[in-house]
Amino acid sequence: MSKKIDKYIPIIVFVLFVSVISILTKGRNINFTNIKHILNQSVALIISGMGVIFVMSQGSLDLTQGSILVLAPLIGIFSENAIPGSFIPVVILVGMLIGLMTGSIFSLLKVPSFVATLCLSFVLRTSLIFYGIIFLEGMFTFHLTFLCWINRNIKFLFLFLLC
Repeated sequence: MSKKIDKYIPIIVFVLFVSVISILTKGRNINFTNIKHILNQSVALIISGMGVIFVMSQGSLDLTQGSILVLAPLIGIFSENAIPGSFIPVVILVGMLIGLMTGSIFSLLKVPSFVATLCLSFVLRTSLIFYGIIFLEGMFTFHLTFLCWINRNIKFLFLFLLC
């Protein structure tokens, strides 16, 4: 009996959480717009989580996910400023290169995945600080029309990649 209930505990907790929030806010925060914003913000974490599940199913650990989620789009913004329309390919390429670097350190140099990804995470965070300082100093302007295009079409791209 308890195994059947254990399967539904996350759903029960989610329904209770949403119910408590809607009661406390008198239903003001539970509307279509807020749910849409929550789902839009979740896409990157869902994709990253799928990658982490894959890596962990292989018996390894990847601690570079947070750094990649920030550094790759930042470099993509730099490339979008230089070459319009290059944002998505550059972000994918940066993620692939960092993954190749992590995999090479792990498999070729025989460094444990925890140590390799922890050290690479520090390196990526340092480069993130460097690029972030340049970004905050206003060295470029970003094409906002491309951001609007991404916001509309990323859900379809995500669903296409899942199929």
